[in-house]
Amino acid sequence: MDEDKVLYCPDCLSLSIVGIEGTDICYCKRCGCTNIQEIEFDKWDRLYQKKYGRKYVITKKRYFT
Repeated sequence: MDEDKVLYCPDCLSLSIVGIEGTDICYCKRCGCTNIQEIEFDKWDRLYQKKYGRKYVITKKRYFT
């Protein structure tokens, strides 16, 4: 997963990116920013942690018996 790239909003770090049909324009569904960028997921997650103080994805191991 570390090498997977995501589109994100550099203003609010949202991953909710929407494309306008029939154009090359994308925007952030959360704040409306059109300065969408691409980054590796692990680097984005570090930016998210720095800004919001927590990880975006929390994985827990659960064992069922």
